[in-house]
Amino acid sequence: MKFFEKTFVKSKDVVKAAGKKAENMIETGKIKMSIADLKGENEELFRQIGEMVYCAYENEGEVADFSEKCGKILENKKKIDELQKKADAFMNVITCDNCGEANPDKNAFCSKCGAKLDRPEPVADTADEAEADAAAPEQEPEGAAEPEEAHDGQAEL
Repeated sequence: MKFFEKTFVKSKDVVKAAGKKAENMIETGKIKMSIADLKGENEELFRQIGEMVYCAYENEGEVADFSEKCGKILENKKKIDELQKKADAFMNVITCDNCGEANPDKNAFCSKCGAKLDRPEPVADTADEAEADAAAPEQEPEGAAEPEEAHDGQAEL
């Protein structure tokens, strides 16, 4: 009956790993939506700055101060970079700071430009760790008692 118990435990671990993988995919989707929102906001700020410059040119006047809009664009770019690093960690990739290429997290150097890749902080409880735990053989503690027999001759789980 140990075979069925081990199969049950392994099945449970595989389901847990699949759930974690799905959770990572959902988190990555949320992060990518936030990135898209910030990029859209930046596009609108760029449009507004361009309109301000053109209006000043058309009226032969001074260009209005758009440093506040530029500051917001820089702030959004920093947020985008942080969010992208979080998304990369969930997807087990590292984005090259030099060229922007996505590389497997096992690479030490960029596969496109050869630059050294910065290691991000690891994401706790990744799906890979859960899969590794599920694949590892389970060890029973010494002296573990055998399960009691049920009335129909099958072991209780």
